[in-house]
Amino acid sequence: MDIAAFDFDGTLIEGDSLWMFARFAVGRRKLIAALIKSCPEIIKGKIRGDMARAKERLITNLFRGFSLEALIKKAEDFAKILKQSERQSVAEKLNEHLRLGHEVFIISASARLWIEPWAAIHGIDSYHILATELETDDDQRLTGRFSTPNCRGREKVRRLLAVRPDRSSYKLYAYGDSTGDRQLLDFADYSYNINRL
Repeated sequence: MDIAAFDFDGTLIEGDSLWMFARFAVGRRKLIAALIKSCPEIIKGKIRGDMARAKERLITNLFRGFSLEALIKKAEDFAKILKQSERQSVAEKLNEHLRLGHEVFIISASARLWIEPWAAIHGIDSYHILATELETDDDQRLTGRFSTPNCRGREKVRRLLAVRPDRSSYKLYAYGDSTGDRQLLDFADYSYNINRL
């Protein structure tokens, strides 16, 4: 069995989908306000070299209290915008792996919420999206917190092994573009830093 694992932001699409989705879902004004409120945590994250808490704070300031159903609807509409932001050369690689019958995973620090509708366009189901999950309360509203660790660095490898633990049973192709993908690229049999393709 062959598996192909793709990072999302900067790899399958140009840029950072969190910023794009936030601007689409809440508007430029609220995005700027959320960034200003999140600045102290962002500065701390830059100093620590770990932006997970800063990202969670930003998600809180952007989406806390939002209905999950309403955001899913926005994500479905947003998928069309993401389609226009695809990095064509990498999307072709993804489609090639699918044609070859390889099992394809998207492994991303971005949220499943807005990756899933885009992935569905490419025939990739929810099970094959390993991403940062957003917590909801009993009323299905976003709390602003993550319900899983931020899916970056070693967490990408851990999440893949959680669903495909028998590493000796498959060849792994991995595609990424940043330091957050390094461990996954190192773990693969065939790794591709798309900045060098």
